[in-house]
Amino acid sequence: LLDFHPDTAIISQTILGGGTDLASFFLVYFVIIVSFAYAGLLLFGSDGDAFSSFSNSLSNLLFMSMGEFDSALSVIHNENLTRDVLTSQIFLWTYIFFTTLVLFNVLLSIVVESFIKFQERKRAKPSLSLVLSLKVFLM
Repeated sequence: LLDFHPDTAIISQTILGGGTDLASFFLVYFVIIVSFAYAGLLLFGSDGDAFSSFSNSLSNLLFMSMGEFDSALSVIHNENLTRDVLTSQIFLWTYIFFTTLVLFNVLLSIVVESFIKFQERKRAKPSLSLVLSLKVFLM
Protein backbone atom coordinates (compact mmCIF):
# COMPACT_ATOMS: atom_id res chain seq x y z
CA LEU A 1 0.00 0.00 0.00
CA LEU A 2 2.73 2.46 0.90
CA ASP A 3 5.33 1.15 -1.56
CA PHE A 4 4.95 3.92 -4.17
CA HIS A 5 7.99 5.71 -2.69
CA PRO A 6 10.89 4.30 -0.68
CA ASP A 7 10.46 6.84 2.11
CA THR A 8 6.83 5.93 2.67
CA ALA A 9 7.40 2.18 2.47
CA ILE A 10 9.31 2.02 5.74
CA ILE A 11 6.51 0.51 7.82
CA SER A 12 5.14 -2.02 5.35
CA GLN A 13 8.55 -3.19 4.15
CA THR A 14 9.88 -3.48 7.70
CA ILE A 15 6.97 -5.68 8.71
CA LEU A 16 7.13 -7.74 5.50
CA GLY A 17 10.90 -8.13 5.81
CA GLY A 18 10.61 -9.59 9.28
CA GLY A 19 7.47 -11.59 8.53
CA THR A 20 8.77 -15.07 9.29
CA ASP A 21 10.58 -13.93 12.42
CA LEU A 22 7.49 -12.02 13.56
CA ALA A 23 5.28 -15.06 12.95
CA SER A 24 7.64 -17.23 15.01
CA PHE A 25 7.69 -14.61 17.75
CA PHE A 26 3.90 -14.39 17.94
CA LEU A 27 3.65 -18.19 18.07
CA VAL A 28 6.02 -18.27 21.07
CA TYR A 29 4.20 -15.31 22.64
CA PHE A 30 0.86 -17.07 22.20
CA VAL A 31 2.15 -20.28 23.82
CA ILE A 32 3.55 -18.39 26.81
CA ILE A 33 0.41 -16.28 27.29
CA VAL A 34 -1.87 -19.33 27.07
CA SER A 35 0.33 -21.22 29.53
CA PHE A 36 0.24 -18.36 32.02
CA ALA A 37 -3.53 -17.98 31.48
CA TYR A 38 -4.13 -21.61 32.41
CA ALA A 39 -1.75 -21.31 35.36
CA GLY A 40 -3.60 -18.19 36.54
CA LEU A 41 -6.91 -19.96 36.15
CA LEU A 42 -5.68 -22.90 38.24
CA LEU A 43 -4.00 -20.74 40.89
CA PHE A 44 -6.47 -17.88 41.27
CA GLY A 45 -9.70 -19.07 39.63
CA SER A 46 -11.64 -19.47 42.85
CA ASP A 47 -10.29 -16.29 44.48
CA GLY A 48 -11.73 -13.57 42.26
CA ASP A 49 -13.24 -12.54 38.97
CA ALA A 50 -9.98 -11.63 37.21
CA PHE A 51 -8.92 -15.27 36.74
CA SER A 52 -12.30 -16.99 37.09
CA SER A 53 -12.38 -18.23 33.48
CA PHE A 54 -9.82 -18.79 30.76
CA SER A 55 -10.99 -15.76 28.77
CA ASN A 56 -10.84 -13.50 31.86
CA SER A 57 -7.41 -14.85 32.71
CA LEU A 58 -6.15 -14.31 29.16
CA SER A 59 -7.53 -10.79 28.90
CA ASN A 60 -6.12 -9.79 32.30
CA LEU A 61 -2.69 -11.11 31.35
CA LEU A 62 -2.77 -9.16 28.09
CA PHE A 63 -3.77 -6.04 30.02
CA MET A 64 -0.90 -6.72 32.42
CA SER A 65 1.44 -6.83 29.41
CA MET A 66 0.29 -3.30 28.60
CA GLY A 67 0.71 -2.04 32.15
CA GLU A 68 -2.83 -2.37 33.55
CA PHE A 69 -2.40 -4.34 36.78
CA ASP A 70 -5.44 -3.29 38.85
CA SER A 71 -7.81 -6.23 38.41
CA ALA A 72 -5.06 -8.85 38.48
CA LEU A 73 -3.38 -7.38 41.55
CA SER A 74 -6.67 -7.35 43.44
CA VAL A 75 -6.68 -11.13 43.14
CA ILE A 76 -2.95 -11.76 43.46
CA HIS A 77 -2.51 -9.58 46.55
CA ASN A 78 -5.77 -10.53 48.25
CA GLU A 79 -5.16 -11.15 51.96
CA ASN A 80 -8.08 -13.57 52.28
CA LEU A 81 -6.48 -16.16 50.03
CA THR A 82 -6.28 -19.83 50.80
CA ARG A 83 -2.91 -20.26 49.08
CA ASP A 84 0.61 -19.14 49.77
CA VAL A 85 1.46 -15.50 48.98
CA LEU A 86 4.86 -16.59 47.65
CA THR A 87 3.13 -18.55 44.87
CA SER A 88 1.26 -15.47 43.67
CA GLN A 89 4.43 -13.37 43.81
CA ILE A 90 6.35 -15.96 41.76
CA PHE A 91 3.50 -16.05 39.22
CA LEU A 92 3.42 -12.26 38.91
CA TRP A 93 7.16 -11.70 38.62
CA THR A 94 7.83 -14.58 36.22
CA TYR A 95 5.04 -13.33 33.98
CA ILE A 96 6.40 -9.78 34.05
CA PHE A 97 9.95 -11.01 33.45
CA PHE A 98 9.08 -13.21 30.48
CA THR A 99 6.62 -10.94 28.73
CA THR A 100 8.03 -7.50 29.44
CA LEU A 101 11.74 -7.99 29.76
CA VAL A 102 12.36 -10.95 27.46
CA LEU A 103 9.62 -11.18 24.82
CA PHE A 104 9.13 -7.49 24.13
CA ASN A 105 12.89 -7.02 23.77
CA VAL A 106 12.97 -9.93 21.32
CA LEU A 107 10.14 -8.26 19.36
CA LEU A 108 12.04 -5.00 19.34
CA SER A 109 15.21 -6.69 18.07
CA ILE A 110 13.25 -8.40 15.26
CA VAL A 111 11.74 -5.10 14.13
CA VAL A 112 15.05 -3.22 14.38
CA GLU A 113 16.89 -5.91 12.41
CA SER A 114 14.23 -5.83 9.69
CA PHE A 115 14.38 -2.02 9.60
CA ILE A 116 18.17 -2.07 9.21
CA LYS A 117 17.86 -4.54 6.31
CA PHE A 118 15.24 -2.28 4.70
CA GLN A 119 17.49 0.77 5.08
CA GLU A 120 20.39 -1.11 3.48
CA ARG A 121 18.23 -2.11 0.50
CA LYS A 122 16.93 1.45 0.24
CA ARG A 123 20.44 2.92 0.12
CA ALA A 124 21.40 0.51 -2.64
CA LYS A 125 18.58 1.73 -4.91
CA PRO A 126 18.46 5.17 -6.51
CA SER A 127 15.73 7.30 -4.97
CA LEU A 128 13.01 9.23 -6.81
CA SER A 129 11.86 12.55 -5.53
CA LEU A 130 8.66 12.38 -3.51
CA VAL A 131 6.83 14.78 -5.83
CA LEU A 132 7.79 12.80 -8.93
CA SER A 133 6.73 9.49 -7.41
CA LEU A 134 3.38 10.95 -6.28
CA LYS A 135 2.85 12.23 -9.81
CA VAL A 136 3.58 8.76 -11.25
CA PHE A 137 1.38 7.12 -8.61
CA LEU A 138 -1.61 9.38 -9.27
CA MET A 139 -1.50 9.08 -13.06
